Amino acid sequence: MNKTIRFIIVLTMTTLALISCGSKTVTPAVTPALPLASPPAPLVKRYVSPTGSDSNPGTEAKPWQTMKKAFRSIEAGDTLYMRGGVYETCYRCGYFENSGTEEQPITVTNYPGEQVEIRTDVTIGIAHAPFFCWATGSNPTPSVDYIRIIGADVNGEKGIVLRGTGGDINKVPGVWIAGDCEHWEIAGLHILETGKGIFLRKYSNQTITSDSPNYHYIHDNRIEKYYSGEGIQVNGNYNIIENNQIYKVTNTINTDWACHHINLLGHHNVVRGNDLNAKGSTAGCVGVEFEWDIADYNLIENNRIEVHGWGTYGYYLYIAGGDNNVIRHNTITGTLDNWYRISNPAPDRIAWPCNELVDSKSFVPANDPAAPDYEYFYNPRNCFSEGNQIYDNVYTRQ
Repeated sequence: MNKTIRFIIVLTMTTLALISCGSKTVTPAVTPALPLASPPAPLVKRYVSPTGSDSNPGTEAKPWQTMKKAFRSIEAGDTLYMRGGVYETCYRCGYFENSGTEEQPITVTNYPGEQVEIRTDVTIGIAHAPFFCWATGSNPTPSVDYIRIIGADVNGEKGIVLRGTGGDINKVPGVWIAGDCEHWEIAGLHILETGKGIFLRKYSNQTITSDSPNYHYIHDNRIEKYYSGEGIQVNGNYNIIENNQIYKVTNTINTDWACHHINLLGHHNVVRGNDLNAKGSTAGCVGVEFEWDIADYNLIENNRIEVHGWGTYGYYLYIAGGDNNVIRHNTITGTLDNWYRISNPAPDRIAWPCNELVDSKSFVPANDPAAPDYEYFYNPRNCFSEGNQIYDNVYTRQ
C-alpha cells in the first residue's frame, strides 16, 4: 500500500513540473455526444443467412446469403440481421454501398440469440477485412457515414466474432476505415487472430482537405491475439474509444513498425475505461502511444494497463510528439521504474518520431491555415512533446 501511495505522489509532482515549464493547463474539448441509447426503430428489417440465397429479397423468410449482397443492398434506416453461422469474407465484399444518416443510421447486428462468425481465410489484403470503408485512393469505396455494427451478446459471449484463419502470418484487419467515412459505431465484436484489430486511417496528403475518419464510437469490443502491430489504431479526430478489451496474447508481431495496444495519431480523441493486457505475451507492445506531431488534446482516463512494454524503451505509455494531452486516473501495473516516457528529441532529428515529411506524407496537412489539422501540426511545428499533463494515476510496480 505504501508503494502505491508513493507512486501517486511522484506522478502528481511530475505533472506540476510539466505545467510550470511554460505550459498551461489544458482540458480536451468535449467530444460529440454519444449515440442514442435507444436508436430509432428500423424502417426496414433485412436478413442474411449462410443458408439463404442472393436471389432472395432479403426478408426473414427468404434471406440473402452473402455479406457482399447484403452490404450493397441495405439503405438508410435499415437494420440487417445476420443469422447465426459462419460467413467467409471475399475481396471488397465488406464495404457498404449506401450511407446512413444521423436520424436513420444503417445497423448491422446478429439475430437475437444467434452468434455470427465472419472468417478471413487470407493472410494479407486490407480489402478482405470483414468491415471496411476506403473512401480515398485510386479505387475508392463509397464514403459512407452513420453505420452501426453491433454485436448483441449471446450467452455472455460477443454476438459477432471476426476470426482470422490464416495463422500467425495474418495481416488482415478486423475493421478498416480509411478516409472520409465518419460517425460509425462499432460495438460487441470479438476480433480474434486477425492482423490488426480496428484501424482508422487518415489521408491528408499535404492538401487543405482532410480525408480523416472522425466521430467514431468504438466500445465494448474484445480484440485478442492480433498478429500485426495495432490493437486499435486511431488516425482520426473526435473519436471515442471506450470499454474495450485489447489483449496481445501472442509473441508474433508481423509489421515493419512497432506494436501498440492503442495508437493515436489525431486530436481530441477520448480513450476511456479500456483494459489493455499482454495476457502472457512477452512481445514489446506499448499500451498507449501518441505518435508524431498531430496527436494533440487527447484524453486518456480510467484505463487499466498491464502490458509488456515497447521495444528497447519498455514503457507502457509513450508520448512521441503529441502536445496538450491529459492522462489521468489510469491504473498501471508493471516491472519498470518508470511507466511512461515523453519524447523530446534533438531539434535537427529527421528519424522517427520526426519523420512525417519523409516517410508518412499522407498524414500531413498542407502548410495552410485552411487545412483542418493545420494548427495541430504546424503550431508549433516540431516533434517535441509539450504541455502534456499526467496526474492521479496509480502505478503498481511488481
